Amino acid sequence: MVLAGISVLIIEDEALIAMELEMAVENAGASIVGPIGRLDEGVKAAQERVVDVALLDIDLGGQESFPIADILIERGVPFVFHTGHGQRHEIAKLYPEILVCTKPTGLPCLIDALSKLSHPPT
Repeated sequence: MVLAGISVLIIEDEALIAMELEMAVENAGASIVGPIGRLDEGVKAAQERVVDVALLDIDLGGQESFPIADILIERGVPFVFHTGHGQRHEIAKLYPEILVCTKPTGLPCLIDALSKLSHPPT
């Protein structure tokens, strides 16, 4: 289990995708915070919850999750953007150090990305 002992914050507003992500991340051994589909709830979770890594959809019902991303960066929590909206190069300008996985992304790819973030090379 590549994510054993890791806690993952999942921010995703599409219910079916959120359920799929939750199952895949749990099956990889992680504990889940979320999934959370609203910006206000995501901001609160990013401020208050202790997590090892996060997976962020950018478009949350027409609101961008960038405030959540900014909080996670302030707290030193690594994350991956998982989005079907926006252009990679535009996101890269705002968040040059953050991996962007464009939907649809295979679940093994996302699990691998989260694993690399939670176990950085030494």
